[in-house]
Amino acid sequence: MATAKTSVKTYCITKTTPGKKANDLLDKLGCKVLSGNTLKEFATVLNELKEIGILYIGNTPQRAELLDIALRYINDCSLIVIDDIHSDDTTKRWWQTVVDNPKTIITYDLYSYGLLYFNKERIKQHYTLKK
Repeated sequence: MATAKTSVKTYCITKTTPGKKANDLLDKLGCKVLSGNTLKEFATVLNELKEIGILYIGNTPQRAELLDIALRYINDCSLIVIDDIHSDDTTKRWWQTVVDNPKTIITYDLYSYGLLYFNKERIKQHYTLKK
């Protein structure tokens, strides 16, 4: 039987330092804020954590690179949420490569968001929610 993890580490990785109010809120939530070189900070955090539970990738020009790094740290229980997968034609083509990637087992196109699951015991499937 699976057991839930009792401690969760939460990070906010951002190119610029959040304002005082945002920083105070993130601090109250137990979220460690890292700012600067997003890709470097992201790789450092994942190297420390060793695996991904839930990851949200926002609409950033670096989303493909962030996902490439993240895929090194997934497990059967990982969930990755990608924002704004239909923002432009380039992003739509990139999303299709994500769906076709052999590491992504179950994918959901919720139009505004894409969900990625990685449980290797499942059959590869893609679901699309109509707009």
